[in-house]
Amino acid sequence: MRHSIKSAALFAASVLAASTAGAQTITSSPGTSSNVSSITHQISASDMTGMKVTATLEDGSTGFASWGLLSGSTYGVNIFSGQSQIAQVAITPGSSDTFFSDWMVTLYKSSNLKTLRFDGGLGNGGVIFDRCTGVLCLSEGTDQSNIGKDFQVGSNWKGITANYTNGVTLNNAPLVGDLFTTVEVDFTNAEYCTLQIVICISGWNNDVPDVNGPGNPFAFNMDTDKGTFTSRDIVTPEPSTYALMAAGLLGLGIAARRRRSI
Repeated sequence: MRHSIKSAALFAASVLAASTAGAQTITSSPGTSSNVSSITHQISASDMTGMKVTATLEDGSTGFASWGLLSGSTYGVNIFSGQSQIAQVAITPGSSDTFFSDWMVTLYKSSNLKTLRFDGGLGNGGVIFDRCTGVLCLSEGTDQSNIGKDFQVGSNWKGITANYTNGVTLNNAPLVGDLFTTVEVDFTNAEYCTLQIVICISGWNNDVPDVNGPGNPFAFNMDTDKGTFTSRDIVTPEPSTYALMAAGLLGLGIAARRRRSI
């Protein structure tokens, strides 16, 4: 039943996505992989306790904090640079599944947000970031992970890039490419439209503090799971690396044959 609920939600989202193309760019790479023995696909904000969140502003201010209880039933992080708070990242209470949750970011300085980085995995709460896979994002991907959701912002944003790295494998099976322990969101080229009716009426604004300034939060969505990690630091070469290795071995073989023929 739960799988069908997610499927219906993602189908609706995929239809809407036709009008939000360009809002964000999603990339991924296997990086340094980890293995888990089991995955819990339905987790709430409280289950991410220990996840590391790093914020960097364009004025050079940067800081990080570990995810935890902020107040009442609100979980998130208050991020400081020195003695000054620069940002808060939190999840709105009420949902038992991060798949359906709104993540809220509030800045406390009049400077553009440059990057947000989320580190899960071993030592950081066991958090896994679960990407969308398959046609209309309706495939489970890795076993036990259920349907995932890519980083998403509203259609009134564009120029944002989310890069997923450091893949996760289940029981040492080959990487599927939907689970990662790190996601970094780059806002350097972010632009915002204050009035949009199908298309942007007011013009795109790259002065992000005007709409994302002190006390004025913005929302995004992404899905997280939780894993029982058994290992990490399995470096997964990129396909281009394999090609270079093959070329190198071929070159060594040719050189050896030449030496034998002399």
